[in-house]
Amino acid sequence: MWAKRVLWMDNDVVPGAFQMNCAWYLRPPVKSTESLPHVHDSDEIIGFFSGNPDKPYDLGAEIEFWLEDEMHPITSSSMIFIPHGMTHCPLILRRVDTPI
Repeated sequence: MWAKRVLWMDNDVVPGAFQMNCAWYLRPPVKSTESLPHVHDSDEIIGFFSGNPDKPYDLGAEIEFWLEDEMHPITSSSMIFIPHGMTHCPLILRRVDTPI
């Protein structure tokens, strides 16, 4: 297992709720599961945070995240705001040393 869903909320769980989920990434997947570039009709926030309480800003991982045609390497705890209509992804887990 490379990831584990922890929480999920959407309109099917609570009528009127927006979609939100939380997952732990435990290691990079053996087979690529990267998502294709896409857009949404609503704003989105994607967050990654350290699983190490002694180093809360050191992600202990390396993520490749694309916004439009620009790659952003992520190695620190981060939140990414994606305005509606902005092309984003793929999201590629390059390295995971500790759960994120």
